[in-house]
Amino acid sequence: MGKDAVNWLLEFFKASTPGLTLMHRYARCGLKHRAVVRAFLVVQFAVLSTCPGLLVFALDTRGLISEAHAAISKPACPARDFSSFVEVFAESAAIQRQYTRLPLVYGHLDQNLVGTPRENKAFSRRIINSFEAIPLFDPADGGRIFSSKMKIAKKEFEMEVKTPPEYPGNHTIATIFTPDAGFRLHYRFIKSGGCWTLIGIDDRSI
Repeated sequence: MGKDAVNWLLEFFKASTPGLTLMHRYARCGLKHRAVVRAFLVVQFAVLSTCPGLLVFALDTRGLISEAHAAISKPACPARDFSSFVEVFAESAAIQRQYTRLPLVYGHLDQNLVGTPRENKAFSRRIINSFEAIPLFDPADGGRIFSSKMKIAKKEFEMEVKTPPEYPGNHTIATIFTPDAGFRLHYRFIKSGGCWTLIGIDDRSI
């Protein structure tokens, strides 16, 4: 949908939906206004029915306005390729928040179960519902969940980017790890709408 069409839709709904908004206010008033609400609904439906297209638009007002607003307010992707994107992502906590999808799937390897009869249950995943609740959230690193370039250099981490065969081509994994130790974090991104979004993290450090 083009921007001109989106603007037209926004103006259209500003002009055509005050009655529907008022209808919802009436509906909340209580049972004593039931007759008023019923009469109002009849009039609204009769008017909208004179134009089937208008009726369809009115019934889907919330969805169309949300789509139009998203199309206008969506920011441009900060990079054209993933390697450049992940560099920008690492350096900005704000970008990390903006391009992290919540709820986020977080996986963790329980080191206490590795090498035991319960090792098959050592790795588990759970759902994280807020950015601050992500276990990697680091206030000392500016509130990031993905290490900054300075922190990567200080900790002598390395980063590897690859598209895993078990996922479709729009998935990319950035792994931060230490070559001679067991530290290993996998950040899974998906490309959609021309940009990348973090959708999952697996901490497989041992």
